Amino acid sequence: MQIKVTKAMWFYGLINVLLLIALVLWVFQKNQTVEIVSPQLALNKLQCVSYAPYYKKGDSPLIEGMWIKPSQIEDDLKLLSTISHCVRTYSVSQGMDYVPEAAAKLGMQVYLGAWIGWTDTDNVLEIKYAAQVANAYPETVKALIVGNEVFLRQEQDAEAMRTYFALAKSLTSTPITYADVWEFWLKHKNIADYVDFHTIHILPYWENNPVGIDE
Repeated sequence: MQIKVTKAMWFYGLINVLLLIALVLWVFQKNQTVEIVSPQLALNKLQCVSYAPYYKKGDSPLIEGMWIKPSQIEDDLKLLSTISHCVRTYSVSQGMDYVPEAAAKLGMQVYLGAWIGWTDTDNVLEIKYAAQVANAYPETVKALIVGNEVFLRQEQDAEAMRTYFALAKSLTSTPITYADVWEFWLKHKNIADYVDFHTIHILPYWENNPVGIDE
């Protein structure tokens, strides 16, 4: 049986071939390497950056027994020192107590975090050790951050936090602060007088009630 090829069939066949060629060229072009533009900082260096070293596969602060090696912290801070003179941490456990020592070698400063969670016993131990580390590096540790977004997570109330602030103040002369999203500072104004300054998180993308950019 013979199939008669008409001009229309030739025409549509040609169109399909051209479309296929165009598709191949488009895919080829989209898969070419491109030069990435290096970010340009508005200032010479950022004032300070948060540092949490859990970026390797399987790393997590929630893993019991997790430990960050001093060599990793030193390598991380050497890299961060190229963009900032300061780092902020969230805990002194899991090897993070080494950060002030590593920072001191590089002439960096640290906002040292003491993690506050559900368990009072753990919180007290964390504050005592954080104060000890802060006292050991008074020229490096700019402030002790007692708790990070504790109210947001609803893990402690204002009375408990005032007790933790008082404990920290009794153990160190390092300035004390607390860090949380701005709306929780407004909800708990009665803790303001118990810290030396406020550390306020402004995170538009994650706000419970996002505020328009014009505001």
